[in-house]
Amino acid sequence: MIISNLGLSLKPSDANWGSELMSISGVVMEQNIPCVAIVRCYEKKTGRLLDQTLSNPDGYYKFTGLTRKNECFIVSHNLSRSFNAVIQDNVVPK
Repeated sequence: MIISNLGLSLKPSDANWGSELMSISGVVMEQNIPCVAIVRCYEKKTGRLLDQTLSNPDGYYKFTGLTRKNECFIVSHNLSRSFNAVIQDNVVPK
């Protein structure tokens, strides 16, 4: 699933299976071009910030140390502030 908002998209990918601790990873794209962005992972139930990172130049980001019970939403802000934030809701670590 890709969410787009004025050309900035956040595309989570499947995370790692087979371990107690899991992760969420994906790629941030601006007008279909990978970009560096601030990416934050929040716990959906409480709104608590679980982690934040800066995507690499290829747009890749990863949050680790999560469990399956951490239903999340991911928020991305591009550094140039030329696009609105993008939100991916109902993301579950795998």
